[in-house]
Amino acid sequence: MGHKLSGILSSICLLSLLCACAANLAHVAVMSPVQVGSAIEQGASGLPYLVYSKTNLQIINETCKINPTTTVSVEDTYKSAYGKKFSDVLPEGETGQAFHDMREASQYLQKILKDKGETRPEDYIFTTVNTAQKKGYILFAVVKRSEGSIAVVDKYDKNTQKKLGPQDLEFYQPFQSDMNGKMLDTIVDWAGYPNDCISKQSSQAVLLTITANEILNHETKEGFWDAEKRWVEGNFKKVMKEQDEKTCIACGFSEGFFKE
Repeated sequence: MGHKLSGILSSICLLSLLCACAANLAHVAVMSPVQVGSAIEQGASGLPYLVYSKTNLQIINETCKINPTTTVSVEDTYKSAYGKKFSDVLPEGETGQAFHDMREASQYLQKILKDKGETRPEDYIFTTVNTAQKKGYILFAVVKRSEGSIAVVDKYDKNTQKKLGPQDLEFYQPFQSDMNGKMLDTIVDWAGYPNDCISKQSSQAVLLTITANEILNHETKEGFWDAEKRWVEGNFKKVMKEQDEKTCIACGFSEGFFKE
């Protein structure tokens, strides 16, 4: 393991990045192997650190492989989701198979879970809340939803009821309950992101890897429904800031990537 960690450290990029996007982002410092591992353990909220520090896919993949709690590596994701050999896609990780919506993203996730022996991969989907998308941010959640079709009250028009299935893009929104009050979604993990954080296939592959591991480890995360309420009310920057403050401490940084 010591030789692997040494190899990871020697491979880490020695430059920090100022990301030019809709969000006001600070420099993310060089990430040590321990910090890369910590970011992965933070789940979805750790993804921006891996993306904006330009930590390359090979380093993230090796970190996954030496983590005893990690079942899915980035290499596994490229094989299961995209049908590609990992060594053939390095260093950029782009194969022209980036997802463009949460339906496509969920299909990739379910392929990974199926290959890893999950008996009901179709129960797990990616969802987003896009009310702040024009201002540069999305609220992301991976959920467990056992119903193949749902009858719900429209999230933004309480006078409208809808029947939705996997073929409908609106299906890939988080729903706490159906129109009769029955609980629908169990939140596996969630995070707020700048729009560009998951715009590239390489970043998406890391997100798929992180969330697949959380599902296989039967993890859940609290706090989403309150965060969604505040997000929709327009307080998305506060949600982002709170998330980033917690994550940067866990990753060993003095300050996070997010700046208001």
